[in-house]
Amino acid sequence: TDPVNMGDSINSANWDAYFTVDATGEYGFLSTTKNSTGGTDLAKAKISESKRPKSYINLFGKIYDADNKSALNAKITYQIIDGNTSEEKIISSADSNYKTTLNYGKKYVVGFTSDKFYPLNDTFDLTKIDTYKEVQRDIYLNRVIEKPVSIDSDSSFTDNLDSLNEMLANLKVGQVLTSNRVLFDFAKSILRSDSYKSLDKMVKLMQLNTNMTIELSAHTDFIGSDNANQKLSEDRAVAARQYLISKGIDESRIVPKGYGSSVPVASNDTEEGRQQNRRVEFKILKK
Repeated sequence: TDPVNMGDSINSANWDAYFTVDATGEYGFLSTTKNSTGGTDLAKAKISESKRPKSYINLFGKIYDADNKSALNAKITYQIIDGNTSEEKIISSADSNYKTTLNYGKKYVVGFTSDKFYPLNDTFDLTKIDTYKEVQRDIYLNRVIEKPVSIDSDSSFTDNLDSLNEMLANLKVGQVLTSNRVLFDFAKSILRSDSYKSLDKMVKLMQLNTNMTIELSAHTDFIGSDNANQKLSEDRAVAARQYLISKGIDESRIVPKGYGSSVPVASNDTEEGRQQNRRVEFKILKK
């Protein structure tokens, strides 16, 4: 609005300028020459409650990749939920930092989106009026996990060096490589020789990328008790890990994990489904 002279107690007959209200709305500050020492001084005036601006929260934080904790740029919006109506606004961010103010008296849904990451929404119910607050909310976005890649298929995972390098370039942290051809004796953790071809492909990948760390997990079907399947899967993961170590892969790069029958990928009602559930997987933890 147009400037208005506020009269005595705010404006003096001297030079007054740069009136600013603090974040709480309790005090106003201005620069003045009245009764000043050596030029201009800062003066403070308490604002009556009826004249104070509406309280708000100052929301700020940083956005991270949940997998490796690196800074991440994202699109940030907030939606004002007010009865049956809503209004969406975009919050600008720079270098993964974001900052915005949210006024009391409304409810907000703040959304964070980034390409190839799952979106995240955070709700702030500010319908109850309160005092000014600074709220730091760091956001961790999870990568969209690609469909598991089978290392059994020669068409999708070959021994060709160029093909392996291309696959390495496309692999992401969290990506899962799976195999139904890492085989064991029935109800045992003894690795069969016809498993070596699939395991050797993982050896080659890890030799090409010496920074790669994996979780090597084993899964069973649901036949047998939960305890027995859990122990069997743990032993099989260790056996497969030992094979990779015997080929020169450092043991610190392979984390063994047994899941028993807790993570099926197909129905256990058919032999075909149970065969799919009996598998070994390699999850990329670091690359």
